[in-house]
Amino acid sequence: MEGPILGHRLHSVYVQSSEGMRVGHQIAKALNSAISTAVRRGRLVQDDPLQEAGVRPRTFRLPGQQAVLMRQLGPRRFEHVPPAELAAVMHAAGEQVGWDEETVFRATLRRYGIQRMGSAVRARLEAVMPLALGLRSQMGR
Repeated sequence: MEGPILGHRLHSVYVQSSEGMRVGHQIAKALNSAISTAVRRGRLVQDDPLQEAGVRPRTFRLPGQQAVLMRQLGPRRFEHVPPAELAAVMHAAGEQVGWDEETVFRATLRRYGIQRMGSAVRARLEAVMPLALGLRSQMGR
């Protein structure tokens, strides 16, 4: 229902649904195996625009579901926003406020209702910025 969704978020949703049980190594391994099997069988589509290793940083969605939806943050943590979604929001911000990196970062955070840019948030924005710039070049700018 929630997708596109990061593997990280799939893990955290599982924890919430299992009454707060901690996801230890064995459970994480079983979840990753189930997710990988669903991808192989075509029940899930996976995207990995940042080429990060492992299941957790990849984006998953149902076949036929839009690959990119620009949504509110909702119950997700900022780190759980899929890179393609974040890039689309950053692209929209850049088109609106100009392409100065710091200005794009601040406008993106405002869109998600985040007021403070910690080091982890900045690192995520920096990692996704090339995707946002790629959208800009695809649009002929």
